[in-house]
Amino acid sequence: MSERRHGIVEAGFGLLILAANVVDAATRGSSVWNFVAIALGTALLFYGFTRVARAGS
Repeated sequence: MSERRHGIVEAGFGLLILAANVVDAATRGSSVWNFVAIALGTALLFYGFTRVARAGS
């Protein structure tokens, strides 16, 4: 699989993790694990973006 495709998949999963945990925190109340998962989802999202950008240059 190419570097660009890896980045797109990572960014997609990061966005999915981020969205699911934000909705979970909004409906059931936030917890430490929500904040940890939101931070990990954000890191995965931006890491995926950097892989796509690096593959494009």
